[in-house]
Amino acid sequence: MLPYSTIVFDAGGTLLHMDYDALARVYARVASACGVTLALKHARTVLQALENEMPQRQRQRAVSLEADNGARFWDEFFG
Repeated sequence: MLPYSTIVFDAGGTLLHMDYDALARVYARVASACGVTLALKHARTVLQALENEMPQRQRQRAVSLEADNGARFWDEFFG
């Protein structure tokens, strides 16, 4: 038997990486469907700014300990 009962993997940013170019295309497509013009370059710039804010935001809020597993955090963050 292994001496450990649990193994935890840090997926976000370690094992998995967000494709921000693909996400920017989705934002631009959804904006277009709503009648709003959104340049891909601008969407990508905003997403990069959010990425840069992430460490500070996570220090201010224990996302993983929230009852909804952080769903509200991500809705607010990307909203």
